Amino acid sequence: YRPPVPAEPAMPAAALPAGLDLADLGDITSPLELGVVRSIIEPEIARLAVLNMTARDIQKLKETVAEQDRVTVDGAKFSALDDAFRMQLAKGTHNPLLVAFYALIHLVSSNAGWSVQQRRRLTPGRIREYKLQNQSLCEAIEGRDIETAVDVVRLSLAEFHQDLMRGT
Repeated sequence: YRPPVPAEPAMPAAALPAGLDLADLGDITSPLELGVVRSIIEPEIARLAVLNMTARDIQKLKETVAEQDRVTVDGAKFSALDDAFRMQLAKGTHNPLLVAFYALIHLVSSNAGWSVQQRRRLTPGRIREYKLQNQSLCEAIEGRDIETAVDVVRLSLAEFHQDLMRGT
């Protein structure tokens, strides 16, 4: 037996709560709110990336890490590569809904004025730290080590939250 399918969905795909416009999310989302959402989504992305990434996916991830390794002082270039790295992780889950969620996180982060300012202030030391984190995450994924991959992401997010509290 199959229950009847309603003629129209209860909520159209494009419907959003009143007053919420995707184009405005970067302006109305605080760094803390973004951090909370990232803390919910990104550890699961890491876990699923370990489980689902193909050898080809991992090779592309390693190529991005190698490209990041060549960046030492250019914060804008590193940020673009870091965004690509994180999107590759999301795509590596092979879960289109998670990819869409991460795309929205990226949209909010890249459109928020406070985030743009943070990206411009990336120091060579901070770039070096992020490169090490991404290398560790890539190695954990390649080694199919779920616990380490999730721990690397959680540590990275904890540092993000600490930076928020310090205002850096």
